[in-house]
Amino acid sequence: MKRIVTAPKPEEAPRPQWEEYEALARRALEFFATYQEEFRDVLTAQVRALTFGSMEYSGWGFFLSFELPTDVPVLQASGPISGRAYPPDKPDDVLRDIGIVLFIKDGRVDLLEAHGLLEWPEDITGYMPAKERG
Repeated sequence: MKRIVTAPKPEEAPRPQWEEYEALARRALEFFATYQEEFRDVLTAQVRALTFGSMEYSGWGFFLSFELPTDVPVLQASGPISGRAYPPDKPDDVLRDIGIVLFIKDGRVDLLEAHGLLEWPEDITGYMPAKERG
């Protein structure tokens, strides 16, 4: 997987935790495939078949692109699916939440975005995806 730093001032941004970003992305994909009941089967098939393309770290989060085989089932919908990720030690601390958006384009998983809501945390180890706070 190609890793790219696009932070305007990388020396001032939290140091990239590439492995943790990949782990969070995998947890987020599994989460979205599980909680999206109407799309569960097709989304699960896509998540199992995809490979990571490239990851861009912006200093405020990351973008991860995907590659999918042409023979995977296609969703009958497109658009974003939103969620959050919470720190394991303080799940009620909304100031440390991370927003997560899975973009579906032409019925196929296309891009995952993770971004800090106020700022990007220094350490995202163990962050767990969940539905938006309601």
